[in-house]
Amino acid sequence: MTHTIFTGCSFTEGIGLKDTKLSPDHWANLLHNKINSFKNTRLLNLGAGGSTNDEIFHNAINAIGTHDCKYLFVAWTSFNRYKLNPGVELYPTQIYVSPTVCFDDINLNPGITYTKKFLNHFRDTMLILNHDHYHYVKILNYSHTIKILCEKLNITVFFVNAILPHDDGYFSIITKNGRVPSDTTVYTQQEFCADSRTDEEFFKIYDQIHQNYTDTSGLECNWLNLDTGFRNKFNLDLGTDQSHPGPASHQAFGAHLTKKLQARGL
Repeated sequence: MTHTIFTGCSFTEGIGLKDTKLSPDHWANLLHNKINSFKNTRLLNLGAGGSTNDEIFHNAINAIGTHDCKYLFVAWTSFNRYKLNPGVELYPTQIYVSPTVCFDDINLNPGITYTKKFLNHFRDTMLILNHDHYHYVKILNYSHTIKILCEKLNITVFFVNAILPHDDGYFSIITKNGRVPSDTTVYTQQEFCADSRTDEEFFKIYDQIHQNYTDTSGLECNWLNLDTGFRNKFNLDLGTDQSHPGPASHQAFGAHLTKKLQARGL
């Protein structure tokens, strides 16, 4: 039997739901049950909590190369997630770097200690050194690569905004005469420092970033909810861990994506 495969982070794994990925409230399960085209496929949920977007990309590639896949969902996660390995020991040494993680000391042979103070300072420094724009360029490039591979393998792929930070209309290009920074989204103005630039400089950068996005061809991929992210738009309740989405959130997100898919004739 062919598969409908879901890849992503904890929002795809279903952390926060009582039965995680097996929960009947999980958005992936709701889609699989509601969309007629999926009913003759086997659902395979490969979502894994804490995944980086690099890992989601590699997991998607591995999934279509390993399984008999007919439909693939790739749900992108938040930025600034990194997994580093400072040493090889008989115990775990991996460092998971994200804005919410606090560290303990890491001890390595021969007598090397990375203190939690050093690691927390390293985290704070590292996270300011890669602008969101370049994360978007990477994700759009990844999406285009996956799309090309899926077309060669006769797989239908859908891209999902799970935890991307942008606001509505971020990817819509404003070209009218007499445009001013306030015509753009709040996220755009914040990320590209509208308050500290002249309008001319701001729009030179604005046109440059949108050209970067166009060059990836990633916006032409099969996005289901580019501007209606799971966390941004469907955060209605909290799950059992009081951090991730609860059943009402999953149900609302599942209903939203169901309508998107049914409108495409699935």
